[in-house]
Amino acid sequence: MNKTKIIPIAGLCGLAILAGNITAFAQSAPSHSSTYLTGDIPVGAYDSSRLANLGIGHAAIDSGGGYTYLNPATGHEFSAVAGLTYNFKNQTTQYQNGIDFHVDWGASQFLSKQFFVGLVGYGYQQITDDFGQHPILGCFRSRVLGIGPQAGYLFPVGICKDT
Repeated sequence: MNKTKIIPIAGLCGLAILAGNITAFAQSAPSHSSTYLTGDIPVGAYDSSRLANLGIGHAAIDSGGGYTYLNPATGHEFSAVAGLTYNFKNQTTQYQNGIDFHVDWGASQFLSKQFFVGLVGYGYQQITDDFGQHPILGCFRSRVLGIGPQAGYLFPVGICKDT
């Protein structure tokens, strides 16, 4: 008999970006789904005249959801996470990146309990124009697609009991 569990998780981390994260999971074997809301605020040094900065100079909010199918009997696993990111204006440069849609996915075959191989991919599409660029540059929207092989090994770090 499958049980559905909702597991809320909240976290806070930071290096050059102070970020918060709220995530909720729903589990009903072999399917698992999640939703998330995360964001960051600029911290650290940012100078538009430097080639490299520790911070990105603007805040952002990202939300989305994910799905995983994992069948331990066959070793098949498929996961996908999709989301939208809203970027706030960089007050130093008066530039604002557009809203973007992003999706990450992976399809794996477990060859043992811990070792797996498969394919992974990533798609990124900016759905609104950037603001603040010189008019001669016109509208700007980014797009990225990627696909490649993966191999992984799961390292056990403790015993987890299902409650």
